Amino acid sequence: MHVSSVNGSLDEGPDDAVRRLLAAAGVVALHAGNDIALRGTAGKLISLESGLSCLGVYTDAGVRRITAFHFPGEFCNLHRYISRDSEDDPRIAAVTNCLFRVIHAEELEEELNKSSALRLHLFNAALREIGIGRQWLLNLTRPALTRVTHLLCELFDRQQFSGAASSVIPITQIDLADATGLSAVHINRTIQQLRTLGVMTGNHQLQVADRRRLGELCGFDGSYLRVVSPLSVA
Repeated sequence: MHVSSVNGSLDEGPDDAVRRLLAAAGVVALHAGNDIALRGTAGKLISLESGLSCLGVYTDAGVRRITAFHFPGEFCNLHRYISRDSEDDPRIAAVTNCLFRVIHAEELEEELNKSSALRLHLFNAALREIGIGRQWLLNLTRPALTRVTHLLCELFDRQQFSGAASSVIPITQIDLADATGLSAVHINRTIQQLRTLGVMTGNHQLQVADRRRLGELCGFDGSYLRVVSPLSVA
């Protein structure tokens, strides 16, 4: 499920349940670089209000692997709400300064019992996450240039869907390395190649200069991102 801001009118409408849930949800602010352990949050649904966050796990050697990014309006722990007995301990990390909405189980389940539309949107949100996860798995089999460009296209499009018009993707090369399974050196070399090709620009940030050509480099098909229609709470 994709939702925008909780600010604005709570007029009656098809998205009523979403509006009520977000209006009643608790707010958690997190500065860039900090994170939240998901252990103990089972039964709570966390939605990103603003900023950019990621979901990360750490190997026994202490190496971080990013398994998802989240943009405003997206759920950060839908898998944890659905699989409450999961023993893994991923962490929601703030890539930039973030505001989260924490929806408690009691309120969510009350609305789910009343609203078939909310149940459908939650189901669609799960399908979208599965689709994104499938593409991330496939991406690991692609050559470095294709792997990086595919992820950059996805992040650029999701950022646009969230309402941000910026061409800058606010992640670091280290974040990109942790999300693609490539080394930081390999990522730096690939970004330099993309800058030489004219599809990326910016010396200290990841800025897309030509989205169309970026997509052509990897044959990007973003249809898997459009399972869920954005809901407006304005």
